[in-house]
Amino acid sequence: VQQAMIEHHGSQCGYCTPGFVVAMTGLLEEREQLDEPAMRCGLTGNLCRCTGYSPIFESGRHIDVAQHERVEQRFPSAAFIAEINQRRELPIDVRAEWDGETHSVTSPPNLEGALKALDANPKATIVAGATDIGVRINKSLTVPAAILDLNRVGELAAIDRENDTLVLGSRTSWTAIEEICCDLAPEFHKIVKVFGAPQIRHVGTIGGNIANASPIADSLPFLHVMEAVLELVST
Repeated sequence: VQQAMIEHHGSQCGYCTPGFVVAMTGLLEEREQLDEPAMRCGLTGNLCRCTGYSPIFESGRHIDVAQHERVEQRFPSAAFIAEINQRRELPIDVRAEWDGETHSVTSPPNLEGALKALDANPKATIVAGATDIGVRINKSLTVPAAILDLNRVGELAAIDRENDTLVLGSRTSWTAIEEICCDLAPEFHKIVKVFGAPQIRHVGTIGGNIANASPIADSLPFLHVMEAVLELVST
């Protein structure tokens, strides 16, 4: 990918180049070659002010795929996945000292564990996709003292259809919502498919979009108009 960017002048000032290289490499993990529609979707969110994008697309079309080594080839994942499966039901609790302050991250394996962790530390910052907190840390340079990570709580990622009602777990990603709304809620699908970039849609959640109470949260007007119901749970 880097060689193609050099040969087809996909880089000028270089500021954006690492992002484009990494994104194109990621696209090649799941397809044999890159065409313009795939790149226009997969590179969304990577901004370039120098090239006008045409040389970048040209670079992508001329990648020597035969020379591209996929991650699975370099780092076979079977043993890694087997170890993860052995540990998936265990709680994770990480503590560290940073700038003289104690920080903790708790990652429970299920909803019961998450509720107990929140009950024990009600001031913990709750994260799932962590797309917003990442920006906040960059801007304010402050890291929450305690983080409760919901990424392993499968009960919150469920999608169900009950008669004419769509029931979404708060950890449902925008990619999953995009897929199910294509037929069920086509007007909302038009919004979701341009919601951030693919990388954001893969990890950002509907619960996080609501809980942050941002005035530009893309889902809130639709949910308000549709008279959505929010179900809360605690210990």
